[in-house]
Amino acid sequence: MRTKISSLFLLLSLLVYTGCGDDDSGPSFVTTPEARSENDASGKGVYKGVFIGSSGFIKVNLDNLGDGVISLTLNLDGESYDLETEQTYNPDVGFQGYFTGAVTGGLATVGFYTNTTGTEFGFFGVEIPGHPDVSFILVKEKSNALVRCFEGTFSGSDSGIINFLIVDDEWAALARPDGGSSDDEAELDGELNGNTLGCDCDIDGDGTGDMEFTGTISGNSMSGTWAQGEGSGTWSAKRTY
Repeated sequence: MRTKISSLFLLLSLLVYTGCGDDDSGPSFVTTPEARSENDASGKGVYKGVFIGSSGFIKVNLDNLGDGVISLTLNLDGESYDLETEQTYNPDVGFQGYFTGAVTGGLATVGFYTNTTGTEFGFFGVEIPGHPDVSFILVKEKSNALVRCFEGTFSGSDSGIINFLIVDDEWAALARPDGGSSDDEAELDGELNGNTLGCDCDIDGDGTGDMEFTGTISGNSMSGTWAQGEGSGTWSAKRTY
């Protein structure tokens, strides 16, 4: 599976690589945005993302509630880890600092930065024990647009991991074949029309779709099909945050 990202919503796909599954009767999830309206135009607030090279989601809280709490939660292969930092948010310059904590038997380090308006942000210097080639997509949540994380797999003539972010009626995903590296991954995005996922899968940039990617969402689960060239198969994902 390979395509390219168009910018349907603010999305970060890191060039520096380091490194969301339940059914509808499983865990409950937030149904309204966690982000506060007073932070919509600020670097403060909530940032959510998914990653592959393993599988999981990540959440950064920059003083979202005005209580001074700065934290990072990393959910890696179904296990949750809390990373801490000594840095604080500065309303004049934003935030830049490292989060650290014990992950899978070692010390993980995740650098994060944002400007004062929350329009430029990302990770740097990420080191996760046992996961040297992780890729992220990340978005800043707004008070009127819940960010949902989904984690899944694809199979058929090729198989691997595919993880999604959904923001209102837009979605983006990262996919990587089993045994592959960041050089082999695909970045997809599209629109959510009702319960149907549509994809702008224009690989060569000529304005036409080069890959067929379809799907439907029902509650906290979604599934569909993919086809590219002589390859084809199915995919499925479930919400994890």
